[in-house]
Amino acid sequence: MTNKLSLQELQKHLLSDDPMSAPISELVKALVNGTDSSHNLPESHYQIDPRDGEITIFSASRANRPHSTADKPAEVTTGDNCPICAGNLTSVCHVQPLSDGASFITENLYPVVHAHGLMKVEPDEVGSHAIVRGGNAFGGHFLQWTSTEHDKDWHNMPLEDLVLTMEQLAIMERKLLTEAVAMPKSAGSNGETRGYLSIFKNFGVKAGASLTHGHQQILFANVMCRSSFNDWRFYARHFENFSDYMLRENAEDLMVKDYGDVVLMVPYFMPRPYTMLAVVKQSDHSHLYHLPEKTLADLTEAMRDAILAMRAELVKDGKPEAFNYLVHTGPGCGLYVEFMPRADAHGGLEMQGTWVCQALPTVCAERLRQNLNGHSQRPTDS
Repeated sequence: MTNKLSLQELQKHLLSDDPMSAPISELVKALVNGTDSSHNLPESHYQIDPRDGEITIFSASRANRPHSTADKPAEVTTGDNCPICAGNLTSVCHVQPLSDGASFITENLYPVVHAHGLMKVEPDEVGSHAIVRGGNAFGGHFLQWTSTEHDKDWHNMPLEDLVLTMEQLAIMERKLLTEAVAMPKSAGSNGETRGYLSIFKNFGVKAGASLTHGHQQILFANVMCRSSFNDWRFYARHFENFSDYMLRENAEDLMVKDYGDVVLMVPYFMPRPYTMLAVVKQSDHSHLYHLPEKTLADLTEAMRDAILAMRAELVKDGKPEAFNYLVHTGPGCGLYVEFMPRADAHGGLEMQGTWVCQALPTVCAERLRQNLNGHSQRPTDS
C-alpha cells in the first residue's frame, strides 16, 4: 500500500489560507515568529577560500537531520519510516493540487540560511580569530515536496502534474526574488531581483539526499553560490550568456532531443557519464517566472525525460540511481538545468579540479537518445 500524506493534514500546517498571495514580508514574519526551525538555526556566517573563492556556510545543526535513506536506496524504500508521510511537517507555505494529491512547499527544518542571520551585527568568533574574510549569511531555505504520495516523483508522475509543480516553483521564485525588500540588491541583477536563488534536487544517498520522499530545495540568500558565480563570470569574460554559447558551440551529435523552446544535450565537456543540460533557447529569460507557458512546459518535459533516461542508463551500468539537478538562473546564464549523475566516486584528481570521465560524450548521447526513443510512447516510468 502506498503511503500518502492527506490534504487535511497539510491544511493544519498552512501559514495562512493562501500564503502565496500574501506579501513575502508577511510570510517571513510568520516564519520567524512561529518557526519550526528555531532550535536548528545555522550559525549565519560564511567564509571564503582565498585560493578559488569557494564559500563555506556554517550550519552545525544540520548534523542532526533525520535520515530515511540510510539503510535502503531511495528506489526501494517505502514510506514506513518517512516523517513526511507521518505528518511531521514544518510550516506549509503553499499547496498545489495535482491530479492525485498535491505538491507543497515547506520551511526547511534544518536551514542553511535563515532570516535571523539578517539581525546579526557583530561577527562570530572562531577560536581566537574574528571572522573578517566572510560575513553574515541570511535568507530563506525551503523544500518543495513533489507529491503527497511517498513513491511519486519526477520519474513516475504525469507530465501535467510536473508542469504544475514547476509553476509552483516559478511563483515562489518570483515572490522571493522581487518582494524581499530587506535583502540587499543582487550584483548583476536585472533591476527587479534581490538576493540569489538556487533550486536543486538531490536523489539518492550518494547525491546527498537525506529523505526518500521526493523533494526539491529552494535556497534564497545574500550569498551567490559557486555555480551562479561561474555563470556570471562566463558572461563577464565573453559578453555572452552560457546558454547561447552552448546552443551554438555544442556539437549536433551531442543533442539528445529538441523540444521546440528547449534543447536537451550532453555537453562536450561531460565530467561524468550521462551529464546533461536542458537549455532554454530564449536566453533573455533568466528565471522560471519569466518563461511563457509553452516554454515552461517544454522545460518540464525535458527535465522529466532527462531523469528517466539517466536513471535507466545508470541501472544498465549496474550503478546506483543517484543524481543531482541544478536550475541555473540569474545573471549571465540565460536559463538551463544541469543534470549530474553521482555514480562514480570523486578521487584525488577530481578533488584537484580534474575530472576523469569513463565514457565518451557521443556514446552517452546516443544511448540517451535510444532510451528516450524507447520511452516515447510512455508518459511515465514506474
